Amino acid sequence: MDTATPHEHAYDLLSEGKYDELITFITPHVKANDSWAEAMLGQCYRMGAGVEQDLAVARHYYELSANQKNPQGQLLFGHHLLFEGDVEEGRKQLELAFEGGITSAADYLAQSFFNESNEPGTTEFAIGLMWLRTSADSGNPEAMHQLGWIIGERGDDASLAEALEWGERAAEQGYPNSAQNAALAYENGRGTEINYAKARHFYSIAADAGLTNALHNLGVLYCDGKGGDVDKEAAFNCFNAAAGQGSFLSSQSLATMFAAGEIRNMPPNRPMQLAWLMIAEEQAKELGHVESSIIDGKKRLLLELSEDDKLSTISILGVIGETQPKWVASILAQQYESGEIIDTDAEKAAFWREQIDDTSAVPEGHEIGLTTDADLASLSKNTKTFVEWLPHLGLSDQQIHGLFVLVGLYDGTPRAQQELEAVITPLQQVLPYNRGNIINHLVDEFFEEYQLPLEEFCLRSGYEFEFRPIKIREDMEPFHLLNLRDHKLLAPEVNGVSKLADASRLFQSFLTALGESTFRQNRSMKEAFLAGVYQMQHMGQIDLYVVQQLSQLISTSVPLVIGHAFRAITHNTLEYSLSGEIEQAPLHTLMSGMERDYAQQLWAFQSALFFHDQQRISGVAELEPKDWHRWVTDRARAFSDAYPTQLVGFSQSGATLVGVPAWAAEVNDFKACDDFINVVWGFSADTLKNEMELLEYKALMIHTVYASLAISRDTLQ
Repeated sequence: MDTATPHEHAYDLLSEGKYDELITFITPHVKANDSWAEAMLGQCYRMGAGVEQDLAVARHYYELSANQKNPQGQLLFGHHLLFEGDVEEGRKQLELAFEGGITSAADYLAQSFFNESNEPGTTEFAIGLMWLRTSADSGNPEAMHQLGWIIGERGDDASLAEALEWGERAAEQGYPNSAQNAALAYENGRGTEINYAKARHFYSIAADAGLTNALHNLGVLYCDGKGGDVDKEAAFNCFNAAAGQGSFLSSQSLATMFAAGEIRNMPPNRPMQLAWLMIAEEQAKELGHVESSIIDGKKRLLLELSEDDKLSTISILGVIGETQPKWVASILAQQYESGEIIDTDAEKAAFWREQIDDTSAVPEGHEIGLTTDADLASLSKNTKTFVEWLPHLGLSDQQIHGLFVLVGLYDGTPRAQQELEAVITPLQQVLPYNRGNIINHLVDEFFEEYQLPLEEFCLRSGYEFEFRPIKIREDMEPFHLLNLRDHKLLAPEVNGVSKLADASRLFQSFLTALGESTFRQNRSMKEAFLAGVYQMQHMGQIDLYVVQQLSQLISTSVPLVIGHAFRAITHNTLEYSLSGEIEQAPLHTLMSGMERDYAQQLWAFQSALFFHDQQRISGVAELEPKDWHRWVTDRARAFSDAYPTQLVGFSQSGATLVGVPAWAAEVNDFKACDDFINVVWGFSADTLKNEMELLEYKALMIHTVYASLAISRDTLQ
């Protein structure tokens, strides 16, 4: 007998993807003004589930539900208002939802303040932290994890201790990333005394969830007898599981155990040692690492082993291939092609090459969350139109591929559950995909390592990373996820981003490097996105903390034109972008931190540059820098005459500019404006390199001239 309430039944239909049935079921309840049904119908319109996607209609139903004081409606309405930019009213609705018992509203509130400032010491950051604490105190393990991470960034002993406390609380509720962080803290004495027993305990929680790094580190503790008895059997099980997920360190540890005869009381087995070293080498290559200890060990064994032992290694690899299909297939294909150990055999080489394409790197039972859509052909109409529009912003086809890889890096970053929802919900409307499917086998045939451009990007950005050394054994050098090096892939003239021009040129070259692989292989934009997801989630299994820092760098430092395109995809504002003019894109990004009243008047001014009586003014887009300056200053004088007293002063803009050319004097001098733009942002008319930089320069000229006008109003007022 079904005892589910109508609301519960509707939610089940939504969860099961039975959208048509859901719409039929909730329609009578909507007509009866049931607030839960109004909220759910709004969600259907938001998602395009059973109805054509329509954000305006979604907003309408959210508001109806919220007006009836339905907490779920208030939550959805508040989140939607934040999405639209109505921050004040959005926060009010979220506070009402929280008071109505929906604790997740506190996470949205926290994030809205963090979006304004993620700098400790600011009012916004303090309020965001307060709401995050509120959510954590209510028992939300995701909030506990994020709170611990934020507090731990301070780095002092007291902060590390408090971060560990929150991490432990989240871990005990089964949150695996917090468990891994807590284990690392106890193992290395960060914020606490070294306690290997507790490290074992928390690594076990994370390992049970399949986290690769936790599995390996737990194996090391078992192997060394730290925190408890030596347990070689348990160590073997941990290393074997982690190796199945791509850990070359665990494969190397298995080779060491087989060499020492430490597995199930077996005598030393050198062919087995060689097999695992070969697997470790293949896995390290996949991550872009060259491990000399693995390579040297393999070379030594190849010189020392008899021919029979080498042939035994080939047989062993075939058996191991049942749980390590991709890497073993690659090794055997290479062996049958090269004849290094066994005679060349083109037929067998071809067979093993086919196995590489047909197998997943993740054996059954060890899924680690690398997920996306199996249907790579589906792009919504708006997304396709947007991709066709991007070349007008100055992006090459290869850079567009790189942009989608960049979005994949951002989306693929491991995050707390609540944050995932905020990131994924708008993005899935642009790039619909099912996060429940394993993607290893989907990306194998076209994914090429992005480690090198990421390392050089971090180096050239000058961003201060906190790298935590991952030390596997006392006799090994510490391992880092990223080694900041110059790989000669990115803009050579950028060595530290101090001005906007640096960021623009760095990101342009970064997109080119990221897009090279899928562009060269004639892959789709969806597949480029997929490759980025795979890269970041794979790296996140090794060092979550560094990956989160990298994601923060990417999402907060994208320059004007690329930033506009990046946010249009990640925030699902494609329609808004497509409705505007090409020249408006960089200015839109530039205005993102300005106060609303000032920004609205600046936007009205820039509209007057392109339109008269709602008709496009011909020839404006083609103007070169000097003529553009003349046009902008002429229109600014007309705008000033039209509003002799009404304009908001620059002091209320929320922006900071020092030394702006004076209104009605210096601002009329092209050189004065050009020099100012060069000093502040690094662009000048004589050094613009391409169409994208020209668009950014023109936006900066609008900003400069209008700031001069607005400063003059401060003087008048």
